[in-house]
Amino acid sequence: MKTSYLKIFGLLMAALTIGFTSCKKDETPATPAATLAVSPAAQNVGSLAGTSNFTVTSNSTWNVVSDQTWCIVTSGGVGNGTIVTNYTENTTTSQRVASITITVSGLAPKVITITQGSMNSVTPLNQDVPATPAGLVNFAVSASGAWTAISDQPWCTVTASGTGNGNIEANYTSNGTTIQRVANITVTIAGVAPIIVTVTQAGGSNVVEVSGEISGNVNWTADKQYLIKGFTYVVDGAVLTIAPGTIIKGDKLTIGALIVERGGKIIADGTATNPIIFTSNAPVGFRNRGDWGGLVLCGKAPVNNGDPQIEGGPRSHYGGSDANDNSGILRYVRIEYAGYPLQPDKEINGLTMAGVGAGTIIDYIMVSFANDDSYEWFGGTVNAKHLIAYRGLDDDFDTDNGFQGKLQYLFAIRDKNVADVSGSNGFESDNDATGSTNAPITKPTFCNVTIIGPRKDATTSNINANYKNALHLRRNTQTCTYNSVFAGYLGGLLLDGALSQTSAVNGVLQIRNTILAGTSSASTFFSVPSNSTMTKDSLTPWYLTPAFANDTIVNNADLKLTNAFNLDQPNAVPMAGSPLLGTADFTNTNLQNSFFTAETFIGAFGTTDWTSGWAVWDPQNLSYGTK
Repeated sequence: MKTSYLKIFGLLMAALTIGFTSCKKDETPATPAATLAVSPAAQNVGSLAGTSNFTVTSNSTWNVVSDQTWCIVTSGGVGNGTIVTNYTENTTTSQRVASITITVSGLAPKVITITQGSMNSVTPLNQDVPATPAGLVNFAVSASGAWTAISDQPWCTVTASGTGNGNIEANYTSNGTTIQRVANITVTIAGVAPIIVTVTQAGGSNVVEVSGEISGNVNWTADKQYLIKGFTYVVDGAVLTIAPGTIIKGDKLTIGALIVERGGKIIADGTATNPIIFTSNAPVGFRNRGDWGGLVLCGKAPVNNGDPQIEGGPRSHYGGSDANDNSGILRYVRIEYAGYPLQPDKEINGLTMAGVGAGTIIDYIMVSFANDDSYEWFGGTVNAKHLIAYRGLDDDFDTDNGFQGKLQYLFAIRDKNVADVSGSNGFESDNDATGSTNAPITKPTFCNVTIIGPRKDATTSNINANYKNALHLRRNTQTCTYNSVFAGYLGGLLLDGALSQTSAVNGVLQIRNTILAGTSSASTFFSVPSNSTMTKDSLTPWYLTPAFANDTIVNNADLKLTNAFNLDQPNAVPMAGSPLLGTADFTNTNLQNSFFTAETFIGAFGTTDWTSGWAVWDPQNLSYGTK
């Protein structure tokens, strides 16, 4: 009996549970909040009678009212729907506006408008059309008499004339360029001042994606843009010719980089008014260092490290025995936001030249916002003039592995906030990574160089601690520098290593007719590592040997440069009375070569700013849709 009572009790409890559960399921769900959206917010219509529709998105009952008797509207609806407006002809000479109010209980009213053109008017005043395909748009003419229409662009043809109310049909062709274009259509109605309406056509993307290998003779033209995806190689025997004004972008996701291999050529011969631009694929305001790989030239000129592979990841090798090897032409070229850190200390630079020969032309190049060195040479004999290094991360000009080229007119300017953890310098030079005596020895010849570091004067604060020296010459380099000025680095000259110091004492490594200025203190113009052949006390008199005609200047202001430390618009042209003017010397035997132009000034500039017209100091805000 006890067991039966327990079973009966269990059945009763189960029934109660089901009952309560059923009651919960019968509860009324909460009413969702009311919603209301109407589009478009406004419409323009012609003077003729007609209808226009507005789309209502709502979950509630809505009501509609117009404030004008000439515009009659749908009275209302429930849920999603359409407001139909019926408007009469406007026979006046003034446009008129009807405000239409839509209400939903509990919500603020929404007001939309219809603007009706007057008699003797044209609507709308502008129409936007896509780049492709070709098509047509209509403009409504409200006229009391005869009218004519004419377009100022051959790609947009229009109805020539009419009488009274009518339409202008504008037929446009496809836009085969990347540039937006506008056709102005002048409508003349008898007795009324001319009315101008426009057709604005978007530019086409015209972006050509490039990847893998480039072989044969290939031309890139300025009416297209080119997107480099991944490591892209101009192979042996290929010639890539790039027209002035062409824009080439690098893809960040795939580390886009253009590598000209041994035996390949690039002919990128821009002009002062139409430079060739290698840049980031990011939009305005979002560009940054390292947005793509960079530009790499690999040649067959001598190097001192065998048959090396280029650093940073590409497959390419460089070097050979042809000192006059020709990798092509780079002239009036800007390279922006390049340099990709594939591995620590294995980045691709802004412009890398590896085993590049003297038959190659490098002139008027600007590397901006590089993510490693702005320029680096690995061996080779290529010469270069008019180089700008602007706001790079690591070194401005880095020479290694037996580079023996000649360089004139170099300008670098640094951002005090940005430097590399490896230590950022104006010049960095090594014979090789171990400082060996492998030949050829690194011995570039620099002349007419202006290096502007991060420190303007004693008031400059918060300089990145990774900034080091204007010149770091080490590991058996024999770098020679003439008629140059180095200003605003925390340290001046660091002469590093017994072999380089011996070369300096023996007159093989030379610094002549050069000024060091504006270091963090007068005591930091010169330094050597501990346990060196030379001491700081012996390096100082070596540099200041009277026959060398070198100098140190404590304050950068005494250089009398126009506005050299202005990052936004730098100008390093010397002003009247500058110690850089009239003090150059080209009698040194290392300068007795037809490559060098004998000047009267020290530094990269005399009275002319050769950066003017083609250099850009704010590529972040430059729209590359229109170059």
